[in-house]
Amino acid sequence: MPGPNNRPVYVEYDSSGREAREIGEALGAYERAQVMPAASFRALVQRLAEVRQQHPESRVMTAQQYRGTSFRTVDGKAIDKPELMGITKTVVVRPDSQLFSAQGKDLILLELSIKDGVTVSSSSQSLLLSEAGDLLHQTANTIGLRVGFFGQDGRVADTLRRKPDDKIYGALPGVPVTLGGFITGGYAVTDNDGKYRMNYFLPACPGFYFEYTTPAYLELQYKRFNPRGGSYMPYYLTKIDYDSCNGLGVWSLAATFVTLTAATPMKSAMDFPIDLMVLEHPCPAICPIPWRRAIR
Repeated sequence: MPGPNNRPVYVEYDSSGREAREIGEALGAYERAQVMPAASFRALVQRLAEVRQQHPESRVMTAQQYRGTSFRTVDGKAIDKPELMGITKTVVVRPDSQLFSAQGKDLILLELSIKDGVTVSSSSQSLLLSEAGDLLHQTANTIGLRVGFFGQDGRVADTLRRKPDDKIYGALPGVPVTLGGFITGGYAVTDNDGKYRMNYFLPACPGFYFEYTTPAYLELQYKRFNPRGGSYMPYYLTKIDYDSCNGLGVWSLAATFVTLTAATPMKSAMDFPIDLMVLEHPCPAICPIPWRRAIR
């Protein structure tokens, strides 16, 4: 869920999955930050140390230095240097005395997505790195974007049941909800708050207690990648629900009063939590934890 500036907010999550601390909104240095497991970072550092040990005369350069440097073979020929990956921040190249091929296939010894010289604590489990590779935050907890389906005053509720006065975060308006067309009525559309009300009529009640299965269906429209077309496709979510009917009242007046006493006048809210990943996947590779949206 977004912060005051309508941007994602990085937070820490403890081992129970609860939010432990707020880090900051994705602005400034945090705008293009990257979350990385500390174990992965240490593995890359170890790999860099191994290459340095194997090739003590090699040169360690930043990606910017590499792109701005012209390389030549030992006999003075210009080397057609390979392009770097977009995520590369550190490059290890062979020393000038070992450059023999003008094709550049042996120029690069190692490419890394981390910045050389950055150190992390041995107790850290999760890191937040800037776009340039500098360490912004480290913690023994897990780092991710603040996510939540509902809450109050910008805070995420720590329960699974939504209260009537809770605000739905990232609500989706205009989404149809039906009971499948098998029950009279049973159709609604979500409003601007992501809420809906549905009236429907159950079949006639027999002369005994009877339970109906009344699943609700929510219909989303999504567009999947297809190089041959661009049509939207329906995506359905289902919530199983039940209604009961007590027809014992047809046999005696006493049973009628018991039936009325046991009646439930209003059902509890039935929410459809929707992960944004269902609707859109904006990242070509590894993405941070997505926002979430919810519908009631």
